[in-house]
Amino acid sequence: MVGLKEEIEFFFFFLGGGIVFSFSHFQFALALVYFFEYVVSVGLAQIANVHESDSVQNRDYVVLALCYQAGVFISRSSISLVQFDQIGMACLTSLQGINFVLWHFHCEYNWFPQWLQFVWMIYVGLLGGAMYVNVVYSILSDTKITKKDKELCMNIMSIWVNFGIIMSSAYEIVIDNTFFAHLVQSSS
Repeated sequence: MVGLKEEIEFFFFFLGGGIVFSFSHFQFALALVYFFEYVVSVGLAQIANVHESDSVQNRDYVVLALCYQAGVFISRSSISLVQFDQIGMACLTSLQGINFVLWHFHCEYNWFPQWLQFVWMIYVGLLGGAMYVNVVYSILSDTKITKKDKELCMNIMSIWVNFGIIMSSAYEIVIDNTFFAHLVQSSS
């Protein structure tokens, strides 16, 4: 049985760097990817087609959600075919950040036709799912981390994922009441 002293020592080792230090860049990048993709797939998808009728807006939002989930499913199922290293994961984060910016412009200026939005949302899901599955794979396949520490790393990774989702929700509240308030009112 592990005593309180050992738990405290491990906690301070953990905070001081230890195992998680080697994965902190993955976890921060994963939180960013989740932030970007949840803003796009939930918030911006909802106001992407406010120039259309209510029924078309509602249909498009559902189809965009389906496209996003299809992309996530495909990429999370492909780890045996495609694996990314640190540079690849940094590229995934950057590409998702570019999607984030482009979706903002689309919502404001209505640049893209509906069919392209559907394809583009699959791409958003592909990037997000690929980032998630590669971070999980990198933690679970690292031979330098003990089984107990892998579980800890997975739990901390889950915290970062949830942090990205919570921040995307806060961001959505802000932009829905400021920059995109006119679009939110149009969609109501």
